[in-house]
Amino acid sequence: MKKKLTLVVDEAVIDQAKRHAQAHETSVSELVEQYLVKTTADEGWSPPLDTALARITGVVMPADGSHLGDARERERWLREKHA
Repeated sequence: MKKKLTLVVDEAVIDQAKRHAQAHETSVSELVEQYLVKTTADEGWSPPLDTALARITGVVMPADGSHLGDARERERWLREKHA
């Protein structure tokens, strides 16, 4: 059974998602559903760094609050966090 979900997303991200969905002959709803299925099926999964999906999931912040600006540093931190 499908159920409606309301999201608040940056307008530019919505526009990008719509273009991506159209180019892949799907809907934004289907993209979001696929993302949620994937992320909940494999709790250790995270989107590849430097992709549109990584940008819409937010900024990675370690527990101590320091910002990890370098992509390699974020990846290392995530691997340690989810090990």
